[in-house]
Amino acid sequence: MNKLISATRGWKRLQKEYREQDILGARTQKLCAVLEEDLSGGSAEEAVIHYNALSFFSLDCGVAAYMQAAGTREQTAAWFSLASLARRTVCGLMKSSPRRAFGSPVRLQLDLITAAVLCGEIQAALETLEVTRLGLTGENPPAEHGSRPRSRTDQRQEQERRRRLALEIDLYERVLQGEDEKALLALRGLEERRSDSPEQQVLCALLEGDGAAFRDALSGHMRAFRSTPDPEPLNWFVLLAEAVYQMLGGEVSLDLADAPSALLCLPACDLAEIGERLGLSMPEFDVDVLRSRIDWEKIGPKFKQY
Repeated sequence: MNKLISATRGWKRLQKEYREQDILGARTQKLCAVLEEDLSGGSAEEAVIHYNALSFFSLDCGVAAYMQAAGTREQTAAWFSLASLARRTVCGLMKSSPRRAFGSPVRLQLDLITAAVLCGEIQAALETLEVTRLGLTGENPPAEHGSRPRSRTDQRQEQERRRRLALEIDLYERVLQGEDEKALLALRGLEERRSDSPEQQVLCALLEGDGAAFRDALSGHMRAFRSTPDPEPLNWFVLLAEAVYQMLGGEVSLDLADAPSALLCLPACDLAEIGERLGLSMPEFDVDVLRSRIDWEKIGPKFKQY
């Protein structure tokens, strides 16, 4: 990994915790336990839970390796690719299920979307957005809020949340597909629904092609990100914005510990290379093959602790 640039005290403290606790080792151990499971005869829900766990643990391993300075860019690309392939499998299984239970999304899975873009798996990012939309459109808001009926205010807030998330999904889909004008329309819709957030400033500058404003907006977002009590190891939003800016032909000049430029130029990694780079045996990612192994009549479990 490249030398860490502009690391704050909080970020350095977090990195120290990763190293002292060997979070990479713990996450890798959990990942290997998931890989050893046999899905034959299991339910669709069990398969979705399995590949969801594989996706999140793979992503965590990639982040932990970076935090502990224990991996190469090739390995980071492999971790992110594994997470993205597992996520695509989840999306395929969910869309194949006759019950089509997508859950009720609260926010975008920006970490998985960003990791997919960074390792070149744009389709995985788009499918994650698609399934989020399917969950949103199929969502049935509860008639009660806690122990009382939902008030009109509760209902209005719920409707507003759904509209805002739908616009965010549309915005990122348009951005990743290179449809800038339609992306700007979605952005304008978001601006009408809430105050000018750091994210909106970044996206507006990006879509308008204003390099100076884009850099200033990124810096503002990073300051806001670092001011929170417990920021994540990586600023996924800044990395995604920079990756898209690069795709549009812009030059990224920021190089920060929690948004390292090294992650913006990960080497290509196909399925055959992932296992070799990580020293792992790869599971089945072909949804058609998995469909033949699943018992579609079986239901559950709805939750499984890893």
